[in-house]
Amino acid sequence: MGKQEKLKSDYEKLQNIAARAQADLVNFRNRVQSENVEIRSKAEQRIVLKFIDVIDQFEKAIEAVENSDHDEKWFKGVEAVYRNFEKILLSEGFSRIESKGSVFDPRLHEAIVNTPTDEFDSGTVIKEFSRGYVKRENVVRPSMVEIATEKTKSPDGEI
Repeated sequence: MGKQEKLKSDYEKLQNIAARAQADLVNFRNRVQSENVEIRSKAEQRIVLKFIDVIDQFEKAIEAVENSDHDEKWFKGVEAVYRNFEKILLSEGFSRIESKGSVFDPRLHEAIVNTPTDEFDSGTVIKEFSRGYVKRENVVRPSMVEIATEKTKSPDGEI
């Protein structure tokens, strides 16, 4: 092998090494960027979960006050704060999971009660204890629900 061929071979090896190093750098940047997006998303979800707990408390307070004597101005103020919390969540891309009357979906719902009944089809959500939320297609918190199940019959035909 001549000197010129050796130089050409060394040049090609160095070009190959440089191209790989550049590709590794691009992959590293992409991985870091992806990890940063994931970290931000998880931090956002932790904060939102805390706000969702506050929204749940507002809902329970509003339900309790609606059925009693109350100061109307105070009540309207509480409702306004509650609606503002909901608007903020919606503006940030979070939405509620509508559960009541829908078919139980283990990705969206957490069944905490199974109720044997003939009034609803088996697997239908009949009550929602706490609302679930999603951001895009990611579940932030599943809905806590009661679902209908078929009544079981005893061997003698009684329910």
